[in-house]
Amino acid sequence: FVAANPSPTAPPDVGGRLVIASFNVSNYFATIDTTASNSSGVCGPAGDLDCRGADSALEFARQTAKLTAAICGLAPDVLALMEVENDDGATADGLAEALASVAGCGLWRAVATGPIGSGWPA
Repeated sequence: FVAANPSPTAPPDVGGRLVIASFNVSNYFATIDTTASNSSGVCGPAGDLDCRGADSALEFARQTAKLTAAICGLAPDVLALMEVENDDGATADGLAEALASVAGCGLWRAVATGPIGSGWPA
């Protein structure tokens, strides 16, 4: 193996003070998934799609704790999230509240986008 394109040790300094990050949150759904995988559930804008997230409240709490620690560690000014439950912003609002409850993590607010698309590609 030869590293033809090694990663830099730190991002280049581009000036400015704004830190923007993106984060794939790996199916962060506040609605607990009580159905078998790939079956109809209560998620999605129409409430007829599989939830794909945590299978229990304990699993969701553990996912939230790990996620808030990682995001607070990044300390971004603006954060874009991928794979959040498409539920008119309720899950994103809950995550913003969880982040704001962590000492030293700052104030957070989700941008209200409304449902985006029909859920996810089939």
